[in-house]
Amino acid sequence: MDNVIASLRKEILDLLHKRLSDFRDGYRQNVAILGEELIGKTTVLKKFLDGFKEEGLTPIYVEIFPHEYPLFLKRCLNSLLFNYLKGAQLLSSRETLDILVKRTKDLLPQTAAAAESLLRKIDKDRPERLFSELFNLFELFTSESQRRIVIVFDEFHHLKKLGYDDICSDLGKKIMLQKNTLFIFASSHKALAKDILLGDLSLLFGNFETLELENFTGPGSEQIIEKIFGDVAISKDLMGFLIHFTGGHPFYLKILSEEAAVACRAAQQKTLNADILIRTLEKLLHAFGDAALHR
Repeated sequence: MDNVIASLRKEILDLLHKRLSDFRDGYRQNVAILGEELIGKTTVLKKFLDGFKEEGLTPIYVEIFPHEYPLFLKRCLNSLLFNYLKGAQLLSSRETLDILVKRTKDLLPQTAAAAESLLRKIDKDRPERLFSELFNLFELFTSESQRRIVIVFDEFHHLKKLGYDDICSDLGKKIMLQKNTLFIFASSHKALAKDILLGDLSLLFGNFETLELENFTGPGSEQIIEKIFGDVAISKDLMGFLIHFTGGHPFYLKILSEEAAVACRAAQQKTLNADILIRTLEKLLHAFGDAALHR
C-alpha cells in the first residue's frame, strides 16, 4: 500500500530525483517537504531513498525526536557509515555503531578516527562543539571518500527541542559553507517549520525550495480504496462517502478502508454495504476515543 501512496506522489518524487541529479551535476537546491501529520512525508522519503543509486553520493536519513541530542548525533553517524559500507557492498545487514566504525577504519581511517573522537565526547562536551565536530566529520568523509552527502532530516522542527538553543542558526551556517552536502528536510509542523525556514535557514547560499503535501484528490483516493478493497466491491456512493469523511487524508483513508474490507470478508460479503461501513466507523471512532483518553 505504501507503494501505491508513494506512486500518487510521483510529482514530488520526480522533483526530488531532479534535485539529486542537479546536485550531482554541480547545482544545489535544498528542499523542504511540509505536510500535516501522517500525510505520507516519511513514505515519500523512504521511497526516494529506497531507489537511491546515485554514484558518488551517500545518503543520511535521520528522524529527529525531541530531547535526544546524543542519540541524534549517533543516528547521523550510524546512517552515514551504514550507507557508505552498504554502497561499497561491504555490508548486508544492520550492525551496531561501534562495529560500523571498526569496519570503516581500513577504507576511511581519518573518518573512523573522527567518529571515535566524537563518540568519546558525546556525553561530555558542549552541544555546539559536538555539532561542529559532526559537520567537520561530514566534510572529512567527503574529502576522504570522494563522495558527497545527501542529508535527510525528518521532522526537522524537533531540532529546536534538542537542548541546544542555537542549533538552527548554526545549521544555517553549515548549510551555506558545506556546498558538497544536499539537504532535504521534512516536517509535520508547518507553521514552526516555516518559521525556521524563513528565519535561521533563510540563506543567501543554500536556500530551501518548499513543497507542501496535500490530501489526495478524488482520483487518488479512489486508487487507494480500490487497491485495498481488491475483490470486495464498493459502490460509487460509498466510495464517495469514504473520501468525503476522511477528506482524502491517506492515513485515515487507508485505516477505514482496510477495516471495512476486513469486515466484509469476515461477514462473507462480496460487496461493502452501509451496515458494515457504519459498524466499522463506530469501532474505529471508539478505538480512537479510547486512545485519546489514555494519552
